[in-house]
Amino acid sequence: MSWPLVTFSSISEVVTGNTPSKADETFFGGDIPFVTPGELDLGYVNIAKQTLTEKGAKVSRLIPKNSVMVCCIGSLGKVGISSVPVVTNQQINSLVVNEELASPLYVYYFCKTLKNTLTDMAPKTTVSIVNKTKFSALKIPFPPLETQNIIAAVLEKADQLRKYCQKMEQELNSLAQSVFIDMFGDPVTNPKGWEIKKLLDICTKVTDGTHQSPEWANSGVPFLFISNVRNGKVNFDTGKFITKRCFEKLTKTSPIEVDDILYTTVGSYGHVAMVKKSFPDFCFQRHIAHIKPDSNKIIPEFLYYQLQTSGIKHLADIAVKGVAQKTLNLKDLKEFKVIVPPIAKQRELINFMSEQYKMISELDEVSVNYELLFKSLMQKAFKGELKLNNNMM
Repeated sequence: MSWPLVTFSSISEVVTGNTPSKADETFFGGDIPFVTPGELDLGYVNIAKQTLTEKGAKVSRLIPKNSVMVCCIGSLGKVGISSVPVVTNQQINSLVVNEELASPLYVYYFCKTLKNTLTDMAPKTTVSIVNKTKFSALKIPFPPLETQNIIAAVLEKADQLRKYCQKMEQELNSLAQSVFIDMFGDPVTNPKGWEIKKLLDICTKVTDGTHQSPEWANSGVPFLFISNVRNGKVNFDTGKFITKRCFEKLTKTSPIEVDDILYTTVGSYGHVAMVKKSFPDFCFQRHIAHIKPDSNKIIPEFLYYQLQTSGIKHLADIAVKGVAQKTLNLKDLKEFKVIVPPIAKQRELINFMSEQYKMISELDEVSVNYELLFKSLMQKAFKGELKLNNNMM
């Protein structure tokens, strides 16, 4: 069964966010979350890095609880749902759902399927944009409200399983950082007196992603952004692709290899991932640093763990420049001082973490299966192919 289609604007008020003037300090620092794309893709949103006062919210566009927020500039397709009244910046279009017609949670899960649609709609420019008019005209499958609620409940359960695996992976990665500190101490204060070297001195290369305009394609080689580097992993699920010819041209002087490290340097700076043994061809934007450890001087995994410690993150906090968009310059990253214990001591950490790696690998496999299940359920749900009954709620 396929459901009838209706536009977003027919079931909700579409609101584009805005940023209050930063010249007036009394607009900021209150209790109202000011949501940016960095707070999306995490499910329900009730907190944000920045907050507004009631005065700041009055000059902005306050949206109510259960509004569905979709990033339509830059990181297209990132989605969240408000669990308290919030204000968003101008990158986000929000659907204030008419709850007599539609389930906000149903609309939220449908919006999670829109990343590729939004990418295809956006002009092929440096910054991807889908305007409010085009966004409002998008159509959503529209079963009866009772059916929407059942579908939302099924997807929420599958989503919770997926998030549980992700949380376990994060906890295992946090354990790795704790083990590092226990064995070697804070790499910045260096209480155990290990040899210290600049990052560039223990790497064969510290560079960044492409500065050139890629040859965009509808399919081909994935092109990654800073949002694709999270939780120690490289996520190849992206809506942007380049041609194979362009990939070979852009990576000719700096090929991507196993054990290379990626480090984000703009906006959400300081996220680290290591290229594992099995990876597809990919290319990435200039806001990601490309680090090639010299294995004769430091074990790549050891450097990978060290770059995730709070001490190194503190170095990044000190070095970043800019207010609206914080940036860690490549020159400053190269000067980061890291501890370099003897290789045998580094190996002790790697050996200890081998069991953790095994657990993370197994959990990652389960997580992938849950992710596939979740996407399959969403596809079937919005095509009307799920077998539903009231007992599933």
